[in-house]
Amino acid sequence: MTNKQYKRKKRIIEIYFVLYLAALILLIPSHKEEISNSNNSNILQIPFSIKLEKQSLSALYFIDSVGIKIRYIDSINNIYYTGNVKDVEYKFTIEDLQSKQNVSLDNIGDTLYQVFSFNYLDSGKSVRFTWRPNNLSRLGKNFIVTVIASAISLDSVTYGKVVEDKIKFNINLNYDHSSSMQLISTNIDTTTMLKKDEVINPIIQSIGKVLLLPREETIQTIAYSDWENEISLFGINPETDLRSQPTLIISRQPNDKIGGNAKIAGYRNNAIIIKGEAPGYGTMTVKLKLIRHSDGLEAIKEFKVIPQLLDEPEIPAKLFPLITYRINPKMPITSDRNAYSILANNEGKMIARSQNSAEIVFTPQITDTGKTFVLERYLSDNLFGQKYFIKVSSFPKPEIYRMSELSLNQIRIYTNSYGHFNNAPNYIKYIELIEGNAKIREIIGAQQAPDNKNLLYKQVFEIIPKDPSKPFNFKIRAVAENSMKSEVVVYPKQ
Repeated sequence: MTNKQYKRKKRIIEIYFVLYLAALILLIPSHKEEISNSNNSNILQIPFSIKLEKQSLSALYFIDSVGIKIRYIDSINNIYYTGNVKDVEYKFTIEDLQSKQNVSLDNIGDTLYQVFSFNYLDSGKSVRFTWRPNNLSRLGKNFIVTVIASAISLDSVTYGKVVEDKIKFNINLNYDHSSSMQLISTNIDTTTMLKKDEVINPIIQSIGKVLLLPREETIQTIAYSDWENEISLFGINPETDLRSQPTLIISRQPNDKIGGNAKIAGYRNNAIIIKGEAPGYGTMTVKLKLIRHSDGLEAIKEFKVIPQLLDEPEIPAKLFPLITYRINPKMPITSDRNAYSILANNEGKMIARSQNSAEIVFTPQITDTGKTFVLERYLSDNLFGQKYFIKVSSFPKPEIYRMSELSLNQIRIYTNSYGHFNNAPNYIKYIELIEGNAKIREIIGAQQAPDNKNLLYKQVFEIIPKDPSKPFNFKIRAVAENSMKSEVVVYPKQ
């Protein structure tokens, strides 16, 4: 190829390259087109959502001879939203994990004189949630706060519709059992409630020492059942500030044959979760040992696991319709708040439920006669122990339970009858004379008051000879309103 031909070919390539760049430039939209397209596209729109400044709030306190003192408290959480919306409203629900009770804060701005409150900031762009503990005890508290925000959408696709988002954070209120630590924060009078515009300044300081605070110092649960404990940590981050893996030291009394175990199950909100199986009897002590990486400081905290034996439930020997029974499931008092008992029918439908050791109150109906019910006991939603089958029986037939000689020719008999018939007490209708020389009448004034609780009715009848000149003898039986008959009674006894 000559030099002239080479230069000509090079110019052609350069022209094509310039044309290619020009085409690319024409494809790029102008600034106005960008704005127009963004207004008509949902891709660039920010959906409505709420965000938390913090995932958890916590406080640490102790009690001495002077009163209650706060060592550490983080009392404020700011919540804000993103999205093209208006008229944002917030609702807070605070659940006490120990008592399972809920407190709701609606969209009313400041909530005065309460443990929990919130107020709007930045013309409604965000809210500030605050809390101040009161009525403190040595048990500590744990709360889950659910924040629900609703707003009117200004998005072109969902314009005018109500949009909603939900988020959660937790509050940990821990009691410090140690009395040797140096006080950092000022005393708080727990009888003083939160006043308007008053905010507790969070004390976010290092307390020097490492604190390990178990949710429960003593876990009481059923023998061989699963348990869980949470150890809150202060002065150390288990994910970034450990020199080595946490260590568990387990000891058992009276000996190692009692069983039981423990293991570290994970981390949660600056806390370590420990789970295990309870021993069969005795006491198992679990010690958690941590070493802070920054200075080698060692911290050890222990708690105990004490099993409770599962007794047999107290169930009436027989159940009859229309009588109210109390069934004691004999669930032991445990630290596990999810211990309960249920009574179900033979189709598996729950009829009654009791929490922990509470009794089950059950009144079978007439239509339940002959049916079988099942008592089941649960721990952490797992069936514990055996099932107990309870049958509702028909009312017993009437009976002549006693015969007394008042004189030579004067006999009194005493009867029992049971239940209802046609929505009325099932009294003895008459005494049937099968054979013999006898005349029978009821002694109304001698009968006892009816036992309406057990649907038991007692009556008294007198028998004398029909013909005094003939031998005094008879064969009788009692007949109730429902036509059921008692066993035959003979006089004189043969």
